[in-house]
Amino acid sequence: MVLVELATAAKTEFEQIRRFSFAGERGGWIAMHRYTPEGQKTKGSDLILRELSSGDELNTGNVAEFAFDKKGNWMAFAIDAAEMAANGVQLRNMSTGAVMPLDSGKASYQSLTWTENGDGLAVLRGVEDKAFEDKLCDVVGFKNLSASAKPEKFVFDLKTERNAPPNMTMSPNRAPFWTKSLSAIVFGIHEVKTKKEKKGARKRKARPRRQPPMRRNAPIWFSGTGSIRVCSRCRKCSRSRTRTSASRRFTTWLRSVSCGWPTKLCAR
Repeated sequence: MVLVELATAAKTEFEQIRRFSFAGERGGWIAMHRYTPEGQKTKGSDLILRELSSGDELNTGNVAEFAFDKKGNWMAFAIDAAEMAANGVQLRNMSTGAVMPLDSGKASYQSLTWTENGDGLAVLRGVEDKAFEDKLCDVVGFKNLSASAKPEKFVFDLKTERNAPPNMTMSPNRAPFWTKSLSAIVFGIHEVKTKKEKKGARKRKARPRRQPPMRRNAPIWFSGTGSIRVCSRCRKCSRSRTRTSASRRFTTWLRSVSCGWPTKLCAR
């Protein structure tokens, strides 16, 4: 990558840069994300922050991804280190240079998404589960960002829902995002495959999960209290067009979510 100063035409070259981004409308900084070293199992690599006026550089290691808000006041970045040491999401104030942790744990973080006004941030948090081949993801949202205090945090974990369909989790193929009013987070879900049992292992009978009764052509949405509610007023949102049992309509609607139809998490 080559950085050119327009006033003097001076060029500065950087090697092994896979992605770069200027600090939004604020400017003054450029972030350059280096390639992951060959053979490394984790996604984290060096992130170089360069101040354009002075040429000073700051290196942050084990960064999996980063994102500036539109105005350039904040930069969020996800850490993915060896053995998940201090993995999490951190937030840098581009005015003061202060960095604060937003969330951390033995998990992987991806799909950092800012709101248009930079007042909300959403991310997917994935954890390994021995019963499934893929990671199980939940949604973490932050709003009311401030330089003096930590923002509000909201977490929604689908596997803790008693009425949720089995073998479903947040889809890593769709980035979560806040609604404009910051009253809900939209995300996708998909089905995860269970790991095959080893030969000779005893098979356990799976208990059937009861699905809640629902009215025909009624959309489903997840509330902040963790319960699944059915709205009978609006029929436009319903994606189920089958005339089978209520449990079948419930599953069909949720599968259509994984194909692109959103499910809303209320954060009131």
